[in-house]
Order: sequence, then structure tokens, then C-alpha cells
Amino acid sequence: MSIPGSRHIHRARIEPNLADRLIIKKADWDSLPVKKSAEGFRVYFEFPSYTLDAHLTRLPPGGKSKKHRHLDEAIILILKGKGYSIIEGKRIDWEGGDVLFIPKWVWHQHFADPTTEVEYFAVTNQPLLENLGKLNLTEEVEE
Repeated sequence: MSIPGSRHIHRARIEPNLADRLIIKKADWDSLPVKKSAEGFRVYFEFPSYTLDAHLTRLPPGGKSKKHRHLDEAIILILKGKGYSIIEGKRIDWEGGDVLFIPKWVWHQHFADPTTEVEYFAVTNQPLLENLGKLNLTEEVEE
């Protein structure tokens, strides 16, 4: 099921050699898939899970994510820094140690404070929806 203007989020296929990957040491992060952009970067952990996904995102001072929405839910732990998110038009301020919940299919965007780098760890149920054929992501087109 695809909605016009949407695209699938990165998700590697689970391969047999990943079956034993129960821990990823920080020293191994350099070998993981990374998405770099003007907004910062994201490290994909790719555990062999059919229901959960995890990634680490870093935003530079004053950086922001793209405004987007997706069918998967997300729980985000702010590891360091401070900033805010706009979730369905409502501003939510946060700082290191805070936890956000992003419900399914709500527009949201994350912003780092101009004075600090932000790092957050997110867990989603993206693989579950992908395996059910229901995964979708829509990003707002910037003009």
C-alpha cells in the first residue's frame, strides 16, 4: 500500500549472517550504514528484528530534520543537547534525558538549539509495518 508522494524509509533486509547480532559496540559504528545530509547524520543499527528498528541521529547546532510523517510510531531518547520538536503544530521543548513519543502519521520536525549539538536515539516499529506491507513516509517538499 503506497500513498502518492511517499517513499520507504531505509531498512536493510535481514540476512542470515545478522541473526547473531545481539550487540553493536560503539567501536563498530563506523561500519554501519550512515545517511549524511545538510541536516546532520543518522546511523542505522540494523538489528535482526522483524518488528523494531533503531537509529541514532545527530543535528548540528541550529540544525533541523525535515518535516515529515510516517505510519510507524517512534520513541526518541534525547541523549545530549537541547531543542524542540513541532508535533502536529505544537511546540515541545526538550533536553538531554527527555523522551518523546511520536504517534503514527502526525507531522513532526526536530530542531537543535543554536548553541548545542543534539544527539538522539530513536526506536520505531518500522520493520513490523514494512513486513505487513504498510510502511509509508511522507516528507514535506521545501520550496
